[in-house]
Amino acid sequence: MARDDADAGVHVSGAHVWVRDSRVDSGWTAGEVLELLDEGKKLRVKLEDESGHRDGEVVEKIAEECALHNPGRNVEDMTRLSYLHEPGVLHNLHDRYRADDIYTYTGSILIAVNPFQKLPHLYGKPMMEMYRGTPIGDLSPHVYAVADASYKAMRTDQGKSQSILVSGESGAGKTETAKLIMNYFAFMGGRTDDDRYVEKQVLESNPLLEAFGNAKTVRNDNSSRFGKYIQIQFDVHGRISGAAIKTYLLERSRVVNINDPERNYHVFYQLCAGASEEEKINLNLKPAQEYRYLNSSRCFDLDGVDNAEEYRRTRRAMDVVGISKEEQDNVFRIAAAILHLGNCTFAGEDEAVLMDQNAEEHLQSAAALLGVNANALNKALTTRTIQTLEGSITSPLSPNSAAEGRDSLAKTLYSKLFDWLVAHINRSIGQDESAASHIGVLDIYGFESFKSNDFEQFCINFANEKLQQHFNEHVFKMEQQEYQAEQINWSYIDFVDNQDVLDLIERRPFGILDIIDEQCRFPSATHEELALKMYSTLKEDNDPTKRFSKPKRGQYAFTIRHYAGDVTYEANNFLDKNKDFVVVEHQNLLSNADQPLTRELFPIEDPTFSPNKKGSRAAYKFSSVGTRFKEQLHDLMAALATTEPWYVRCIKPNAHASPGAFERGSVLHQLRCGGVLEAVRISLAGFPTRRGYGEFLDRFGLFSSPPWASAKFTRIDDMRAATEELLEVAGVKGYELGVSKVFLRAGEMAKLDKKRRVLLDKAATRIQSYAKRYLVRSEFLRVREATIVIQAYTRGFIARREFEYRRREKASIVLQKEFRRWLARRKFLRIRQATISAQSYYRGKMARKRAMALKYEKSAIIIQSSWRKYRLQSDFRKNRRAAVAIQCAWRVRVAKRELRHRRMKAREAATLLRDKAVLEEKFAHATATLEKVKNQRDELRRDFKEYKVLLENVKDDLASESERRKCLEKDLSSFNATIERLKAELLEEQEGRAADCEALNASLAELCRRRDEREAELLSDLEASTNRISELQADLHREVQLKEAAQLSEAEAHASYEARAAEVILLQKRLDETPTQRDPLSTVDETRLSQNRNVGDTARHQAEADVKLKRMQLERQNEDMDSLLKVLAMPTGEIGFSPDGIPGIAVVTFASLAEWKAFEAERTHTFDRIMSAYARAVEKANSEDDDATLAYWLASNASLLAILHSTLRAASGSSTRRRSSGLPSMFSRFREGLTSSRKSSEEEVEDGSKASGKIEARYPALLFKQQLTALLEHVYTLLRDSAKKRLQPLLDACIAMPRAGRGATHRANGTTSHPAQAAIAPWNEMISVLQTLLESLRAAHLPSLLMKRLFSQTFAFINVYLFNALLLRKECCSFSNGEYVKTGLAQLEAWVLAAKGEGLVIALDELRFLRQAVTFLVIHQKPKKSFDEITHDLCPTLSIQQLYRISNMYWDDKYGTESVNPDVLSQMKRLMAQDNAGGEAGIAFLLDDDSSIPFTVDDIAGTTLPRTFNRGTLALPEAVIGNPSFAYLQA
Repeated sequence: MARDDADAGVHVSGAHVWVRDSRVDSGWTAGEVLELLDEGKKLRVKLEDESGHRDGEVVEKIAEECALHNPGRNVEDMTRLSYLHEPGVLHNLHDRYRADDIYTYTGSILIAVNPFQKLPHLYGKPMMEMYRGTPIGDLSPHVYAVADASYKAMRTDQGKSQSILVSGESGAGKTETAKLIMNYFAFMGGRTDDDRYVEKQVLESNPLLEAFGNAKTVRNDNSSRFGKYIQIQFDVHGRISGAAIKTYLLERSRVVNINDPERNYHVFYQLCAGASEEEKINLNLKPAQEYRYLNSSRCFDLDGVDNAEEYRRTRRAMDVVGISKEEQDNVFRIAAAILHLGNCTFAGEDEAVLMDQNAEEHLQSAAALLGVNANALNKALTTRTIQTLEGSITSPLSPNSAAEGRDSLAKTLYSKLFDWLVAHINRSIGQDESAASHIGVLDIYGFESFKSNDFEQFCINFANEKLQQHFNEHVFKMEQQEYQAEQINWSYIDFVDNQDVLDLIERRPFGILDIIDEQCRFPSATHEELALKMYSTLKEDNDPTKRFSKPKRGQYAFTIRHYAGDVTYEANNFLDKNKDFVVVEHQNLLSNADQPLTRELFPIEDPTFSPNKKGSRAAYKFSSVGTRFKEQLHDLMAALATTEPWYVRCIKPNAHASPGAFERGSVLHQLRCGGVLEAVRISLAGFPTRRGYGEFLDRFGLFSSPPWASAKFTRIDDMRAATEELLEVAGVKGYELGVSKVFLRAGEMAKLDKKRRVLLDKAATRIQSYAKRYLVRSEFLRVREATIVIQAYTRGFIARREFEYRRREKASIVLQKEFRRWLARRKFLRIRQATISAQSYYRGKMARKRAMALKYEKSAIIIQSSWRKYRLQSDFRKNRRAAVAIQCAWRVRVAKRELRHRRMKAREAATLLRDKAVLEEKFAHATATLEKVKNQRDELRRDFKEYKVLLENVKDDLASESERRKCLEKDLSSFNATIERLKAELLEEQEGRAADCEALNASLAELCRRRDEREAELLSDLEASTNRISELQADLHREVQLKEAAQLSEAEAHASYEARAAEVILLQKRLDETPTQRDPLSTVDETRLSQNRNVGDTARHQAEADVKLKRMQLERQNEDMDSLLKVLAMPTGEIGFSPDGIPGIAVVTFASLAEWKAFEAERTHTFDRIMSAYARAVEKANSEDDDATLAYWLASNASLLAILHSTLRAASGSSTRRRSSGLPSMFSRFREGLTSSRKSSEEEVEDGSKASGKIEARYPALLFKQQLTALLEHVYTLLRDSAKKRLQPLLDACIAMPRAGRGATHRANGTTSHPAQAAIAPWNEMISVLQTLLESLRAAHLPSLLMKRLFSQTFAFINVYLFNALLLRKECCSFSNGEYVKTGLAQLEAWVLAAKGEGLVIALDELRFLRQAVTFLVIHQKPKKSFDEITHDLCPTLSIQQLYRISNMYWDDKYGTESVNPDVLSQMKRLMAQDNAGGEAGIAFLLDDDSSIPFTVDDIAGTTLPRTFNRGTLALPEAVIGNPSFAYLQA
């Protein structure tokens, strides 16, 4: 390839260049310019070959043969290379390959270099998620990016179908790339309603197609010998609806003819090695070495491949695609028959006969396997029948003709068998004929050029010429589109086409294919005649393009100059391999075979064979392989022409499939064959160098004085004008200015770089002069400073000596003064001590004298008081003894009198016994009366329940009637045209409904009357029972009197009285005891009624009053419930909080439920109504994006749940399974929490001044607690997701702003902000969002636990999002971007510290991945850091995969420093390989966002309420205090 920047004036000393060198495979060697010779026309270059065996060699080269080296590190898109040429492209690919970046863009073309090892971190669902919807070029190059771009184009470009052309030589990874593309399509539009995905079925068919369509070639052990076009079909919603596999250009000639060391198709070797003993007997199989179609090559086995295991794998693949066992056996019967046909050799001179007994045995086997008669098959192979007017004439064939017919039959059999398999696979997959659009994936063999090239290489290269023409047109079209988008002049750009090569091959007449077909029609034609025909017809005089030529060596060869280079073909086998006869005898024989699959392959109406017309003499139809190849190729190109193409070029880096090896010569050859360099040529024909105005000014702004930079300009027009001025100053002529970029012709960038280097050299020289001056002056200053220091030390010594003398003198004076002061003070202290001693002795003497006088006085007083006490006690004891004696005498007298009276009463015992019998009879009668009353009460209850059911039905009918009336009214308003007719009908219907309502009301009144009558009867019975009890009490009183009259003993009378009283009390209790059950509508509290029942007429009136009171209480409770629902519907700002800081909703709800005793009810609808109100309020706040309201509800639910958890316990014997079948599915996961809540320990809480236990909650209350837990988690999720939704667009700006800030401007009313300010602005906006969220949470008094968990998950989301974006975008993994992100993180940390929240400080730890990654980006001297320092000191949290990814993607756009040491990279790579070998492969460098619920009910209960919480003193919010609707709470 000619040098693209050929300009002798672009080289300078010290520049790195690529030197043409024929001694290396790639043709280029790196070097450094030492000197310019002959005015720059020649260069003295020091070679820097990477292999090292010529390192340091100095050569002289012509300047035009030296291409400049691209500055900086490798680029992701090679169109962004400063110098676009062969060595630059090759070196860029090599650099990226060493860093495991196997994908590279060249414009819209993706180049994929086969790594020959697993790279699991590049693939998988997380990577698909990252590339989904991302514009191509925003992330690192990837096959997923191309697949996503094609899918997005199909969905947005009016449903236009797309195609992805995957090409490359054998072993380049085409099939694996196609699999990755199909996996991505399945991820984007896969169907989940099928048992197996369509793409899975397509991939599972690969082993089958590889067995029958792949073979070993010189370069690849598993080369696809056919083209495969997989059409993935999509419906209007973008989901995969079907698929179809189309095959092209199967290499039929390989069945009968192979070259050493190649192999035939894999299936033959698999069958010979893997068939069971029974199958071998049935198929009469022998080793592969004994078959002529296989033993023409000495290669029968492949390294590392077990043919027997591959045979079983092929069988399994047949099972997967739905081929039955019988059909599988038939397929392998035909494959075995083909092998036997190859061993049917012929002998004879004019008439062909089977050569020997072995050939006859193989013929017998082939006939049996095909299901035909052996003699008929022998006749079909050795004779031909010609139809004439007189009849048919059968003539024998020569041995050569018979062999040709045999080979033709074998090729036809195999081709039809392969087509049958493909058709069966398509039927198994299922095609969607009504698909809205499709994406085709073409997997076809690439350009081939060997030492000896035959007819197969000729056809393959012809197909690649067609595809290259399509590729060139697409590349040229993309170039034009970019030029049009940038509004530059492109009309004069030339386009190099290869139509002349295609015309040479396929034109009519006198094209190569036409000449071959013409020679094939002559039975006696030879390859010598073919070669002479081509030489004479296509000689250079008749070929102005010089594409065809005769080589100097090779008598019957010819050379074609393809787009990828010259290829010489040997014409020896062209005629034999192009002939493909469809013989009538073969057709007739096989269409009537006994074997069903054979008949299916050769139907009677086979379109490949047309019956001869009357009078025809043809016994067979000639079919040209080349012509059929051309027709299939035209069909393929027609299919591609209807789609939008995308290109993936697969590269095989070395011939040994060795990881890490990169053979430059082989890769360069593949780049030529793949058309990549052709795309480079097309790009060079226009403007190969393109730079954004900001990037251009940053690099070449130093041409101006003072230097310019993109940050100086605020408008794009100013940048464009400045760029144009710089180009004029630099003297550049070949340029165009676009809307946002400057376009340069080839070589112009080299001129600019040369001028820039000259300016930088001058600047370096000046800097060196300043540096030298600085060094000399520094030395002078150092000597002067040393002199000053010596002088200072000398003066200091003298001064210190003088100071020491003066210090001693002063110390002597101080010692003398202190000694004199000590003597005087000692004398003074002695005198003061003597004075104090005298004074203290005198004062003590006087105090002791006063104390003795007071002691004598106190003793006298004590003696006097003791005497007076003794005298008074003696008088009191005498009087008390006298009074006791008088009382005892009187009591004895009275007792004796009472004893006489009682003895008289005892004599009347007989009378008392008779009265007792009468009383027992009366008691039995009262018991019977009581049983009757109980039966009547039960009957009344049953009647009342029936009335309740009827009343509920009436209410339901009335509600449904009301709903129907509302619907009718809506219909009336919408149909004005028929309003009169509908009005009449409505009136009629309303009258009927009114009659029904009247009847129902009458029934209701009757039921009420019956209920009142039953109540009156019950009350009268109760009154009679009460009267009877009163009579029994009177009888008991009379009995007591009789006992007294009979003068029973006091003990006997008391015992009898107590027994009768107990019987009466028991009877009264049995009458009063009734089951107490609350009715949800209106029921009588019979317990209270019985307790308040009195003897006499007041009992009935009291019962009626209790019933009315109960009804009033129920009505009041309904009104209280409505008031509570109104409070729940109020704005949260009006409800407020209690004085304890608990949300008012939680306080009011709990207080109301406790007041209504709802927690202890077995059945109630109260909880359902409250939960519905809660859910409506939450959904309303969510629909309005009101985070403050959501925060209040989150705090309210948490507080209420904590109160319930601390005050409720499951009632003993309550069943939680009674309504388990009716629980909503969203609460099913909290059943375990219900069990745990019952098992929680009981805690005692204070209630006023008394201590009480927890409330025994029934099933509805426990279910309400579960529902409240689910609602709490739902509100938490809504609030967390709302924060993430607000932060996500800001995070995109945070990570993308540095890239945009350096190269372009952000328009806003024609102006832009400073890049640094624009980069920090998103961080400020993000902090503003977090501040708003924090204020909302604090205003809602959210518990600290929830606040900490919410901010932890929010910060974790920021960490995951920014960290993943940092690792997936190379432009973000730079030094300047690290500074930007570090600045933003510093602002975020400063905000957290200023917010003074413990939860926020803890949440900061979630950013550790991002902090360590940014720290790694901004540290200096990375090459000096060891592996241990990086992994243990700098980035201990990051994994090896993450560090390896950052190290490879890092680029210093500010100082131009390098990444880490290559040894460190090698160590990381080695550890990654060990992890992969140990089964730890995966997407190791990407983080996952945790969306789980980070708290439990116990956590909420333990942290939400204060430790001194007391439900008995729970304070109400101000909004409720004073509200008459909540008087029941304020009482």
